[in-house]
Amino acid sequence: YMDDRNADSSAADALIVLGRPQDVLDRFPRQRLRCARALRHLGREDEVLADYADEPMSCIEVLFFSGRSRDIALRFPGYASSMEMAAHIEQGHPERSLAFFPTLPMALMAVGRSEEVVRANRSADLTARALILLDRADEIQGAEATTVHTLMALGKSDEAFARHGGDFRYGMWPRHLLGLEAFIAGRIEEAFARFEVPAVWELHQHQFHLAHYLIVPFLRELGGDAGALDRRCAWLLKNRRWAYDQKPWYNASSLAGTIDEMAYLAQPHAITAPADLLLCQGIRCERSGDRSAAVESYRSFVEMPRYRRGAWYDPVSERFAVWRAEVLAHH
Repeated sequence: YMDDRNADSSAADALIVLGRPQDVLDRFPRQRLRCARALRHLGREDEVLADYADEPMSCIEVLFFSGRSRDIALRFPGYASSMEMAAHIEQGHPERSLAFFPTLPMALMAVGRSEEVVRANRSADLTARALILLDRADEIQGAEATTVHTLMALGKSDEAFARHGGDFRYGMWPRHLLGLEAFIAGRIEEAFARFEVPAVWELHQHQFHLAHYLIVPFLRELGGDAGALDRRCAWLLKNRRWAYDQKPWYNASSLAGTIDEMAYLAQPHAITAPADLLLCQGIRCERSGDRSAAVESYRSFVEMPRYRRGAWYDPVSERFAVWRAEVLAHH
């Protein structure tokens, strides 16, 4: 199909999924939508904004997923309404979305009204998401019972990996949980093998940034690699300003002590900031030797309602916090 120009878009899409975004740029420069997506997966977001202004939706995607949703209305006022409801939620103001759309499922879940989403039963995936946030994943039936989200919520990490371990967007999630369990069990080599990210997967994974950029480097320190988290934070501050809504950058800044709590909570996409801050504080206190403060932060993170920790329940960060609190409380 390489000689068929009509197949270029499909070929470019395939290369992206295969983890070869640079090939898209080299071989299909006229496929501008695909090239913009490839640049995102290479961490070159600002090139999209600079060179693809004639592709508004590509730029809007970059702005939204780099935590700059407020800039959408400034740069593309005619398109802003398409992302406005989602932007309010990510910015930490789901009530604003509900003021416009009182039955918007994602906004309802973001304010702890998941039961209403279950009762509305608008679609199987939305009902499943709400049930997971309500800790009722065992009620999920049909095709939704074997999604990565349901399996992870049920603690079926082996099955989640078997079914979804090669997934372009979710492959690292079960790997991180399996790796964490291996580390806790003392199988350190197995754990870090699980944590290895396949080539060019880093910037398009879901349920990823807390585990990859925060928890895993700290585990490396616990495993004897002194300064691993400091090195990761320094690298993030230099190289990953816009990744994952800027959340890794804010976490690194908090751990490095370059911003205070107020600045952290004022990050542009702040919907999970209060929860994420507790995790950062737990790690920071543990590293400084303040065990009681670390235990308090970890426990506060776990006790926070699921809907305040993210749109999807993440057992990786919860398992980590439960484990560290237990270890520190018994020493």
